[in-house]
Amino acid sequence: MIDSLGKLLLDPLTGRWKGVAIGGSLLVWLVLGSIVLFTQEAGPTPRTWPVDCRRRPGQDRPLWCTVTEGSNLTVTIVILVVAAVIGTAFMSMALAPLVLRLAQAEGWARWPLLPAPLKWLHRGLAARRPRAYPTAVSPVGVQPTRVANRFAALAERVDQKFGLDIGLAWDVLVCVVPPEVRAQFVEKSQIALLNCQHVLLCVMATAGSVLLLPQWGWRAAALLAGAVMSLVMWRRLSATIDEYCDMVITTLLLHHSALYKALRLAPPAAADDARQRGRSLDKLIRSFIA
Repeated sequence: MIDSLGKLLLDPLTGRWKGVAIGGSLLVWLVLGSIVLFTQEAGPTPRTWPVDCRRRPGQDRPLWCTVTEGSNLTVTIVILVVAAVIGTAFMSMALAPLVLRLAQAEGWARWPLLPAPLKWLHRGLAARRPRAYPTAVSPVGVQPTRVANRFAALAERVDQKFGLDIGLAWDVLVCVVPPEVRAQFVEKSQIALLNCQHVLLCVMATAGSVLLLPQWGWRAAALLAGAVMSLVMWRRLSATIDEYCDMVITTLLLHHSALYKALRLAPPAAADDARQRGRSLDKLIRSFIA
């Protein structure tokens, strides 16, 4: 259930190019370029090329010599910078689903020692924010991350209040809600994807800074600053998931009757009947996808 909800969150963004990622990618390369520029030793350094560019009669000049000669060098540098920025943005977009999988604690069961202290921490937080955590009777229990707990709580509350498996009913619900509501979900999921990209870009900038800085003191400072920025981006992602889950509950509350009407079923007449009718709706949806 938790994994399927995460997939649903990213589905509206599949194949979409987001220009905002260009800004983050450019910032990463500006930081790394600034480190290279300001850590160079003072004084002129001789320019050396990996190949011999002297002209010889009857021989073609290597491509390297052509692209680094005169004004061609400036053009080459601009092309390489643009390619690096766009390539980094595309790479961060391609890897963004992995960040969400990590946020959902997917696959963490293979390392049982890692989730244990995090689960203990979230058990303490659950008492202060019960709406964002599964209850004590939940079959999945408390999860090791805030995002995983939010998805687990969403699935449990939808089952308790509406009798629905949100993973099954979601595709139908998205089809029957008004276009403006659907647009809000797409916008929120795009924000979540950008937050995933920003987490990746913070990690990349931190790793590059640590590798390029010459002194251990500066490396430690870069590592600390990068960890703080990554944590901030991680919390922004978690907050976006919280808002997304709240939107799901609100949409179900306002439009769940449209689910029944779309499948030619009578909507529940009272709240007490909603769970039983939801079970029937689940069975009908399962019969179509089985």
